[in-house]
Parts: sequence; C-alpha cells; structure tokens
Amino acid sequence: MNKNALFFAGLLLLFFTNCDVEVDDPNHAAQIEGTYVMQAYETQSGASVPSADDKVIIERVSDETVNLTIDYAIPSANDVVLDGMTVTKNGDDFLLERTFSNGEASGEVAENILTLNINYSSGTYAIITAEK
Repeated sequence: MNKNALFFAGLLLLFFTNCDVEVDDPNHAAQIEGTYVMQAYETQSGASVPSADDKVIIERVSDETVNLTIDYAIPSANDVVLDGMTVTKNGDDFLLERTFSNGEASGEVAENILTLNINYSSGTYAIITAEK
C-alpha cells in the first residue's frame, strides 16, 4: 500500500474516532422535572408580584408526560393541578401542552425558565413565569 493511502486512512480513522455524536435523551420529563420559583404572575385582572414561596412543581409521570402543580404559599389559595401534560422537545427547549374540559394549558421550559399559559373557556387566563 502506498504511503499516501496509509496516511489518509489514518486521518480518516482519526476523524471518525474524534467525532462526538450527540445523543438526544428521550426522557424529556426527567430533564425538566423539579421545583420552579414563581417570578411573575399575570391574569386578566393585571400583573401581580408572587409570594416568595409561590412555586410550580413539575413531576415526571413518563418520558413524555408530567404533572404540574401551581403551589401557592397562601393557605387560603387553591393550588392548581394540571395532570398529564405532554412534553415535547423543540431544539433545546421543552414544550408543555394539555387540553382540559374547561380550557387549555401550554408552556415552555427554556434554560430553566418556565413560561406557563392557562386559558379557561370563560375567558379568564393566567400567565406564570418561574425559574428553577
């Protein structure tokens, strides 16, 4: 075999052994599960400052499904539970979605920031931003 062919074969082998193959983790829910501290809260009535202890909890149900709980620090406030939200990946971000009998919820987790939109059939809504 000629020296040039051996040289190029060696270069090719070196190239392929140094290539990193990025493997996408199909367990989307595990990548976003955790507790997110509320940063902003807005409804049809306007914006308000959340309590320091208001949080959103994302719990993994399966690779592509989560349960999401909006946990208000005030005992008199009713926590909101959004079970069975679908998680899909869009580039580096994760999208959440679920339709309910009285509305729909959608959200995005991008760089540990959760933005959640809840739209009720009655016309009321909530937009929550929270950080992990």
